[in-house]
Amino acid sequence: MVSVLIYLLYHVLFPSCQEEEPLPDYAALARIIMAPLIVLLLLASSLTPSVYAHFQPNDEAFIALSISQNGLDFVKDLLVNKAISSVIPLRLPDIEKSVKIPVLGNVYMMLSNITIYQIDVPKSNIQLGGDGVSIVASGATCNLSIHWYYSYSTWLVPIKVSDEGSASVQVEDMEIGLTLGLENLEGSLKLVLKDIGCNIKDISIKLDGGASWLYQGDLKKHNSISDIVQRRMLGIPSTFLALVVELFPASKCCTCIPPNSIMMVDAFEGQITSRVENAITKKLNNGISKLDSFFQNLPKEIPVNDNASLNVTFSGDPLLSKSSIEFEINGLFIARSVEVPNYWHKNPKLSVSCTNSSQMLGIALDEAVFNSASSLFYDAKFMHWVVDKVPDQSLLNTAGWRFVIPQLYKKYPNHDMNLNISLSTPPIVKISNHKADVNILVDLTIDVKEGDEVIPVACISLVIKASGSVKINGNNLAGTIELDDFAMSLKWSNIGNMRMYLIQVPFCFA
Repeated sequence: MVSVLIYLLYHVLFPSCQEEEPLPDYAALARIIMAPLIVLLLLASSLTPSVYAHFQPNDEAFIALSISQNGLDFVKDLLVNKAISSVIPLRLPDIEKSVKIPVLGNVYMMLSNITIYQIDVPKSNIQLGGDGVSIVASGATCNLSIHWYYSYSTWLVPIKVSDEGSASVQVEDMEIGLTLGLENLEGSLKLVLKDIGCNIKDISIKLDGGASWLYQGDLKKHNSISDIVQRRMLGIPSTFLALVVELFPASKCCTCIPPNSIMMVDAFEGQITSRVENAITKKLNNGISKLDSFFQNLPKEIPVNDNASLNVTFSGDPLLSKSSIEFEINGLFIARSVEVPNYWHKNPKLSVSCTNSSQMLGIALDEAVFNSASSLFYDAKFMHWVVDKVPDQSLLNTAGWRFVIPQLYKKYPNHDMNLNISLSTPPIVKISNHKADVNILVDLTIDVKEGDEVIPVACISLVIKASGSVKINGNNLAGTIELDDFAMSLKWSNIGNMRMYLIQVPFCFA
């Protein structure tokens, strides 16, 4: 408050100076100096109270991620859609069958080009338990296309009958389920397939093209073709020709007979069902293996620049509850030359939860994450910058400061200046439930340009104490920053003592 009054008093006592030559916008210069420091505040305050966790320095995990039930449902839907797109079209092995009928001879049948071309999953759910993560898709349907062929020959009559066509198969009320275990393998996430299965309850077939005993008949899955043929032989058909008519009602020699006989596709119904179940199970198994390889090959560090990386090794096995999965990550910033250590010990202190039921993901970060970043970048000489260009370039000339620092102008009249800004120590971040506090110690060195020489003339120490918080508001990221304390002191000077209260005023207005 005193500095503000002095600033106002100066304008009252020296109005003529202002009219003849307005003073430079010192507040604008102060904002330029403070801008990089505000970035540090934003980084340090990017936490919300609902996802706060505290660690001791010797803990291995400093970031926790929690996926809520909504998040799990979202991931489940992605996996189901990805699984469907990776499965179709799915070609199944051909099915061949040869049936020997007593007295008559052999019947050869084949189903080929068996292709699943559509899968629909109307309902699926994900559950967490002691065994891991279970995903179950129920009421699923799939459509297949099939090419069928049969041929029949007998030693009694030199006649060979054959036919072929296509069929569409619809599988209904199919249930697919799998259970995955999640483990930590030397800092990487490993998927363990504990159970997988596919069960089909109903199948229907529609024929197209050709004509033979593939027409819809009364064959049940538990009856074999030879059994029915023999039963027919003991029944209505009394002659070989009648039996042929019964077996081949739509052949050229008997096109007038109604198609009510044996259906070859029905005879293969069990095999079609088995092939579909096995094919889907195998395809899902391969998909889980690829997903596991993807997780295993994820990098254990994320490069930030040429000198720093973020350690993203997992610490401990994932923690499963009834409605969420929690992952613990090391999360510290490390030098690129440092080998990533192995962190796979459980940390019981780490805890994070989503307080809002609509949230999908919760994240907790310990202050050690920010302090590791500040220390690393400080050691790498990144927290240092020089201000030599500003929109109002008169701010970087000693003439612009002749009323604030007159001895500077007297010794170096109309000389260009640089402001050399560096942090004297790494910023210290303290995180509480409601905000993040940061202390920043800055050395502001005033350099004067004399020819090609840059001459340091004075150094001012800045002590900045600020706090802030960040929260998600709808689809936007919002936050607040407050300057809790700001102090300036003269560290050293080659131009004598300076009136610090006058220099501090622009920073107060910035």
